Amino acid sequence: MTQHERPSLSLNQVCQILSSSYRRQVLSYLQTKDADVANLDELVTHIHTKNGTPTTTEQVRISLLHTHLPKLADYGVIEYDRRNKDIRYRDGTKLEDFLEAIPTT
Repeated sequence: MTQHERPSLSLNQVCQILSSSYRRQVLSYLQTKDADVANLDELVTHIHTKNGTPTTTEQVRISLLHTHLPKLADYGVIEYDRRNKDIRYRDGTKLEDFLEAIPTT
């Protein structure tokens, strides 16, 4: 897949991606940003404030780094630059259609 090519996702993959509120929050945040790049720290802060459970920012960061960002990257929805801690959103039009129908939290 080239850098700017849309990921081709099956319905099962879309359901797997959107099954986590953290992943929905990541996608919703990236979708609404003017730029297609977000920094890990701003994403952690956003999710921590939106999340209804009593978690620390460090717990959110660990969960994103070890579970949710790798899964989104594996499906080709984001690119994560570990050195700069930048998350680049790839065109996820199919995901955005589903995101409109389900809550992010």
